[in-house]
Amino acid sequence: MQLKRSAPIILAVADGPNLITFLGGLLSILACIAAMADGFALALALAMWAHVADSADGWLARHQPARALAIREIGKQMDSLADLLSSGAFPLVFLIAYSDGNVVAIVGGVCLCAAGLLRLSYFGVHGLDNGHFIGLPQPHNLLVLTGGYWSLSALGQASPGALGAMALLTAFLHVASFRFPKMSDVAIVVTVLAAIAATYLALMV
Repeated sequence: MQLKRSAPIILAVADGPNLITFLGGLLSILACIAAMADGFALALALAMWAHVADSADGWLARHQPARALAIREIGKQMDSLADLLSSGAFPLVFLIAYSDGNVVAIVGGVCLCAAGLLRLSYFGVHGLDNGHFIGLPQPHNLLVLTGGYWSLSALGQASPGALGAMALLTAFLHVASFRFPKMSDVAIVVTVLAAIAATYLALMV
């Protein structure tokens, strides 16, 4: 559909890929709320499904080449904002809520969010480099945070300092200059499985 300038703003989500992006953003907001309420396992599960939405919207958009230009452009803007919510704002909120005052965790969260702001702005201008990202894609920090939380929990306790250290390393990788391959269909399936696992673990807590 062609979205005219005078059309209601809400019609921007009357499009499959844009609707998925929008729902992913809502999941990120709910994840932040869960983290602030000390529901850390639930927060990570919600954030992982936001990561799935980020993968699914791009996959669907690539299979709908006839979408109107205005709809595609709105989707690009929304996708960047949704990414900043899910893999910038959420890790910051999560790590502050979980930190119990641990400075490393707080600084790690700030650095992840700041790296997201810088990285997503850069990507919005330069895009992919011959089918590759430059640096670690922003949403991948959710895999690191969720995997780190549950791996350390299995060993005893996920210390805020350890998660903060992981966040600092991931923030550096976000703005580093190495080439990273674009997500394949197999990687998207792995992301879905990770979200299912995070949901199962949250329900078992």
